[in-house]
Amino acid sequence: MAKIIWNEAITSANKAEIEKHLEPFLWLVPKWCQHLFIGLWDADGEASISTLVDYQYRRIELNFYSSWLTQSEYLKRDNVIHECVHFNVNPLFIEARNIFINCLENEQLKNYAFEQLKTAVESITQDLTFAINSQFDKQNVTYYITHLT
Repeated sequence: MAKIIWNEAITSANKAEIEKHLEPFLWLVPKWCQHLFIGLWDADGEASISTLVDYQYRRIELNFYSSWLTQSEYLKRDNVIHECVHFNVNPLFIEARNIFINCLENEQLKNYAFEQLKTAVESITQDLTFAINSQFDKQNVTYYITHLT
């Protein structure tokens, strides 16, 4: 199991909120990961969570943004699952991206290949997120009903 390292600036209330949604999905942290760094930042933008997978150094950085705290319980969980799936998918994404960068000379082809790769990775990640969420809901019907209303 990866050692979880929390940013010291995270308040105990925010840490508890993150833990509540992250804990059920820590099984998605790959066995190769030695350190999972967790941060919480103020930010205006579309992303509520971002992930930086550093396979070479066996660590993952999971950054929550203030917008995540204001989401519904369902969206919080959905976004956590999505990012946890990225833990497993991103090493392949990074390797394929590096192959495109180093092997394709035509910039137009390189850009096209990279955009297709990004779309495929996000689609697969979200498909797995839907599947995991569906199984979680079946096991936690009460949780699901009380938090969606």
